[in-house]
Amino acid sequence: MIPLENVPWIRASAHHIDFSDYYGTSGYIKAVRAEPGPAMHIGYGWSEGFTSADEAINALGDLAPAGFEPWPGTRTGMWGIWHPGNRGYDGSERRSRNERRRSTCDSCFIELPESGICSNCDD
Repeated sequence: MIPLENVPWIRASAHHIDFSDYYGTSGYIKAVRAEPGPAMHIGYGWSEGFTSADEAINALGDLAPAGFEPWPGTRTGMWGIWHPGNRGYDGSERRSRNERRRSTCDSCFIELPESGICSNCDD
């Protein structure tokens, strides 16, 4: 479930970019642009799929804090942003392109440990 404090950031992006369709996946929401361009991936505490750092900053408008910097996305040529509610990431360090994102449980949406077994759902 996406935290409520992230909703204004997601709405600002949706208003700026104009999405035509949304699809749920196991780890994020895929937002398809109405105009040609890459789909946006919207996760628990992040969005990725901006075509430039400027597009990411412009999409947030007044919500972007001073010194805000988008990060190079995991998809080639894409940019991403961390939302305010993001499981502890404070923006002070950059993610490595080789860093693996953990998947989430399909039932309760909690981030899975390295074992891949959800400790919240296993009976």
